[in-house]
This record gives sequence, structure tokens and C-alpha cells, in this order.
Amino acid sequence: MRSLRGTAPASRLGYVGWALAAYVLIASASLSWTADTQATAYSVAAFTLPLGLLAALVGSVLAVIANSLLLKFVFRLTPSVPLLLVAAAIVAVCVVTILTGLLTNRGITDHPPLEVLRNET
Repeated sequence: MRSLRGTAPASRLGYVGWALAAYVLIASASLSWTADTQATAYSVAAFTLPLGLLAALVGSVLAVIANSLLLKFVFRLTPSVPLLLVAAAIVAVCVVTILTGLLTNRGITDHPPLEVLRNET
């Protein structure tokens, strides 16, 4: 049977598979922490941090690969990776993701879930 990973065995996940597996693990732990309805900002931050971290890591890896390929094959230069700039971008994406999560959930986390659902209908 052919799947998204092709004909590779399940034991060979690759970089994307391991990143997705780590995200599922961290997100499920975050969801278990947010079961308490009284926990507000910390629970939202704990849920959005893995999402921001995964987005930042995948985006930075893809950008570094594209940059290296362009420099090597188009411009015929030796590629170099500015690690400090990549780390700063990862931190910035995580901060923006947490702030977005906090701002979009600020009214929802003040009320019990059943009350929010009743107001939506």
C-alpha cells in the first residue's frame, strides 16, 4: 500500500516525521494541561508554544535549504548559515505565535466552556 511516506518502512520517519511526532507529543501534553478551566494565560501559552516552535523550525530549515541551493547552483557562491540570525527568527516566530494565541483567546479563557458554547448559538 502506498502512503504519504512512499514505500519507506514505518521505522524511517525522516526529519519531517520526527518533527510531527514531537509536535503531537508536546501538543497532547499541552492539551492535558489545559483541562483546568481556571488556568488562563499559562495554558494558552503552553498550547501555542509547540505550534510556534514547530512552525519556526520547519520554516527556518526550509529557508536555509533554499538559500544554500540558490547560492550554490544559481550564484555559484559558497553558502553559509548565520546561526544567530536563524535563532533570532525562531524566537521571534515563537513570541508572535504565543501573542497571537493569547490575544485571540483572551475573552474565551475568562468564562467556563459551557457558557462560551451557549453564547455562540
